[in-house]
Amino acid sequence: MPPTPQSFSSQHPIGVDAAEAYIPTVHSKPKPKIFEEFKLIDQVGIVTGGNRGLGLEICIALLEAGARAVYSLSQSSEPSPEFLKSQTYIADMDRGPSLGPGRLEHVSINVADQSAMLAAAQEIGDKEGRMDFCFANAGILSAEKASIDLPGSEFEKVLNINVSGALFTAQAAAQQMKRFKARGSIVLMSSMAGSIICRVSTLTDIRIPGFLVNCCQRRKRKRTRGFPTMQVKEPCCKWVAVWHANWPKII
Repeated sequence: MPPTPQSFSSQHPIGVDAAEAYIPTVHSKPKPKIFEEFKLIDQVGIVTGGNRGLGLEICIALLEAGARAVYSLSQSSEPSPEFLKSQTYIADMDRGPSLGPGRLEHVSINVADQSAMLAAAQEIGDKEGRMDFCFANAGILSAEKASIDLPGSEFEKVLNINVSGALFTAQAAAQQMKRFKARGSIVLMSSMAGSIICRVSTLTDIRIPGFLVNCCQRRKRKRTRGFPTMQVKEPCCKWVAVWHANWPKII
């Protein structure tokens, strides 16, 4: 017995389901649905870390797809120059006769402040009357220094933004989706630094929580298992164990 679908597209049937249901006739031909499937007509959502870079690109893409308003939640007190240009670009964009101009909004906030995030999402919900999508994209990198010298305060800041901030963002959006009975989407962004070693000058720069860093003196190279958290400057030790909440022992 096939599993029960968790959600249904407004364009259902689509993809293979549409192909299986299709009965060829001389009077009608199937039409592509993929572009309709990805339309976000009149939808509203939030993107953290949207003041520049990838986050800002996401904001523009969502608005081009038909979203009514996208709120960029960023720790920056003022919008960046590229954000301001993007606001003008979106406001002047011709999105067709059925859509009015989209809105790109800037909200200065600390994503690691749970109360502030919940309140901001509540305010957006009050204003817009809906919440449809969320991209937890905000993330920071720790200072470029060896883990043996890394202050606990710097490591805590990375965890607060990259881990707690993602949770608080998802919570804030989900509460509003539940409030408006919306079948919303929540996207949690991550970094390739979670699964590979990123080289930064002389440092092996590893910033995402994980298991274990193995520094091999004999082979003069560094290896990792799982998703490490440390920065290792020199292969001065054999094993550095790193505790991870989901994996209470080194494996």
